[in-house]
Formats: sequence, C-alpha cells, structure tokens
Amino acid sequence: MRVVEKYQGAVIVITGEYDENAGLIAISKGAQDYLLKGKYTVENLERSIRHSIERRDIQERARKNKQLFETLVAELPHRVLLKDRNSVFVYGNEKYGNTLTI
Repeated sequence: MRVVEKYQGAVIVITGEYDENAGLIAISKGAQDYLLKGKYTVENLERSIRHSIERRDIQERARKNKQLFETLVAELPHRVLLKDRNSVFVYGNEKYGNTLTI
C-alpha cells in the first residue's frame, strides 16, 4: 500500500479473487478504484480507468483550490474565521489567531 500513498497518478488496484477488504484499504490509502481479480470485464476495466482519471483530476483541482484559498486568506489584512454547516469553527487565518489571548 505504500506505493498507493506516494503515487500521484490514477491508481486502480486489482485484489485477490475474494479480497474486497484489500481494495477498500487501497481506496482509503489513495487508490481511486479496485477490481476483484477474475471478476471484472474489459468494459468494467475501461470504465474504472476513465472514472479513476476523472477522480484523480478532481482531487488535484480541489487540492490546488484549497492551497489558493489558504494563500489568499492568509494575505488578507482582515481577521477571517470560518465555520462549517454545523457551526463548528474550521479555519482562522493568522491575523485572527494573533488577536486571541490564551
């Protein structure tokens, strides 16, 4: 699984015939999909490749957008504090952090 964690491409894991758990672990480590050995068709493999590439591209765009957001917010001259939908604070820029006293 170390290969999956470090590889930047779209990763599809082919597990043992009855080892669905290994596929789920691979996905938790960064693989985009898994197939059970001997249980997939050419059509399934083609679909898996297409979807895995799409998912990898979406993940990469999300990572870049998050990085851009954090850079922009960090440079703002104002304090910024963000909450999620459940009103839990999830982000505060450095300017906000400097106003807190502990």
